[in-house]
Amino acid sequence: MELDNSFSISIIRIGMKKILPSFLFTIYALLFTAIPSFAKVISSEETVSISAGQVVDDDLYIGAPTVDIAGTVNGDLYVGAGTLAVSGEVKGDILVAAGMVNVSGKVDGSLRAAGGQVSLSAAEIGRSVSVFGGSVSVDKKTKIGGGVLLGAGMVDIDAEISRGIVGGAGTLAIGGKVGKEIKVTADRLSIKKDAEVAGDISYTSKNEIAVAEGAVVSGTVSQIVPKKPELPAGLPGLARRIGLGFKAWAFFAALFLGGLLVYAVPRSTEAISMRILEKPWQSLLWGFLVAVLVWPMFFLLMITGIGTPLAFILLGIFILALYSAKIFVGLLFGRSLFEFAGKRKVNTYLSLALGLAVYYLLLALPVIGPFVFLATLLFGLGSLFTFTREAFMTLRRA
Repeated sequence: MELDNSFSISIIRIGMKKILPSFLFTIYALLFTAIPSFAKVISSEETVSISAGQVVDDDLYIGAPTVDIAGTVNGDLYVGAGTLAVSGEVKGDILVAAGMVNVSGKVDGSLRAAGGQVSLSAAEIGRSVSVFGGSVSVDKKTKIGGGVLLGAGMVDIDAEISRGIVGGAGTLAIGGKVGKEIKVTADRLSIKKDAEVAGDISYTSKNEIAVAEGAVVSGTVSQIVPKKPELPAGLPGLARRIGLGFKAWAFFAALFLGGLLVYAVPRSTEAISMRILEKPWQSLLWGFLVAVLVWPMFFLLMITGIGTPLAFILLGIFILALYSAKIFVGLLFGRSLFEFAGKRKVNTYLSLALGLAVYYLLLALPVIGPFVFLATLLFGLGSLFTFTREAFMTLRRA
């Protein structure tokens, strides 16, 4: 017995309107309760400042265009912002996703930063530093108590580092003291004249390392030259065609799922998309927090034994939310481009198709692509999460 189209569409509508919201409520409840009740959460479309002399005796969560921490935070600091400046003291860790990050104060814990430009100036980091960004600079007055993990385009480090340096960069220049080994992948690697490396230097690059006269390297220096695999004739062209085919499939798959969302829950899909534009910093903060907190929650549920099924439900919902993020951002892209062209009343499906096409084109760019992917993930995930949070609170009050 075959189901007619109207019945199939009804099933889809029921799934989108009943089952999907229930799943999203579940992930909201799990993640939102993971944030301690005593934490201080600030979401603002204006500058947020913790002035010198001001003390915050909680973990602090901030989403704002500009964040200035000149006072003291007696806990961890989580930030989603356009610009973050820390000249005060943070007793715990700093986790930040921002366009520009400037740390010139004291951090007793670790610094985890993702940003277009990350700068450490006369900073004191008690433990390790992990940085993903376009450009990273660390001056010679900075002290790092642990190691450094890198993933960046241009990196200049002159700090005193107690442990080693690991990671990858386009251009990497190292000065100052490094307490242990350096293991990196870089297009160009240089060791400055004031550098003192206590361990070995192992680097992967097609270019030889440049070690300035006066630099001290206590261990050995070894280079690994990446080799291009010798492929049978015709295979590179086949691989390119397969890659293009996969990208086309990814585009149409996202367009299909996005079309289902627009058809089944048009108002909710539009609202989640527009929230990115209306409350960008709130979306960025919560997207960042969800991405950070979901993994500890997953493993915590796994080790309890009885929570294992819930752990996999959580993971499944999280993956679905991650995949959906590009749809909401793509819809916003499309609408914005049509409005820029002077066309305000445009079919939603057409806006979605244009926006997703632009997203995948940007994703293919070598330098911009990773940042587009990260920004889309955080903004889209955060917007979905905050929308679901408000729906969840409304449901609880009903």
